[in-house]
Amino acid sequence: MKTKALAAVALALMAMVGCTLTQSELRKNGLLPTVGGHAGEDGRTFMPKRCALKFMIVTKPVSDTVMSNRLWTVVDDQVLPDATREALATNGLRTGVVTGELPPEVQEVLNAPPPNRIDPALVIIAGGENTLVEMGASSPSLDLIVNRDGKAVGKVYDQAKGCLRLTPNYEGENGVSLRIVPELHHGPVKRSWSTVQGTTFDPKQLTMKDGQTEETYRDLAAELNLHPGQVAVVGGRSDKPGSLGSFLFTANEVNSDRLLQRVLFIWASRAEDADGTPTPDAESALPPGLKPVDPPEMPDAPGE
Repeated sequence: MKTKALAAVALALMAMVGCTLTQSELRKNGLLPTVGGHAGEDGRTFMPKRCALKFMIVTKPVSDTVMSNRLWTVVDDQVLPDATREALATNGLRTGVVTGELPPEVQEVLNAPPPNRIDPALVIIAGGENTLVEMGASSPSLDLIVNRDGKAVGKVYDQAKGCLRLTPNYEGENGVSLRIVPELHHGPVKRSWSTVQGTTFDPKQLTMKDGQTEETYRDLAAELNLHPGQVAVVGGRSDKPGSLGSFLFTANEVNSDRLLQRVLFIWASRAEDADGTPTPDAESALPPGLKPVDPPEMPDAPGE
């Protein structure tokens, strides 16, 4: 009986709006809900604002002049407040934005063929959510000195691993604001419970999580506004041994006493155009052979 009643309601609804409306048109008129979104007071559906983050990690010797010097001559760190820039520098960190083309020597490294090829990682994420980038820094025992408000604080960590947490959001008409926060994960792996973001039809739920203790350095957070044609660059200062930046971005080469540096490049963009069409970055994140398509047309009611 319930099935027949629902069918009757559906037919009545189609009769009211006319049999020529497609499923997309019904959504535009607020007559059908969209999974993953929510309806406003005017009946329109608001979809989550998604961002595309593409990043590459370059590893070179500290003595490499391209990554140590040439790159940073075009990185604008003045986009950060003076206090943030000073706090990052004191802790062996540096970041900024490059507008336009990267220097040819840098671009050559990013586009290097095998065996030196660097494959970029691509993440599609809702605005306000975050993703974690492991910098490859790890140590069974870490002696770390962190400078906070002009005071040096030393601490020893066991089984330490360095990460950066990235949180994108829409900014202006076509930009993305990117918040970059350094983190230290340490100690044995423990089981805990955390919340996961739900939808209109599926509220937040608890999920089991296995992980280490996380120490987040929010006072060293950097917020960058990225627009088309811009790239964020994050690195360390090799002249600050024992600092957080040194741990995250430098390491000794295996079977060698040579010191290596890591440099992180981040491109951020919106995953959809204003009309909801996926951007090239978003399309490239789809599994091979799959392409985004419009929803199928709603069939005409019997007898129409």
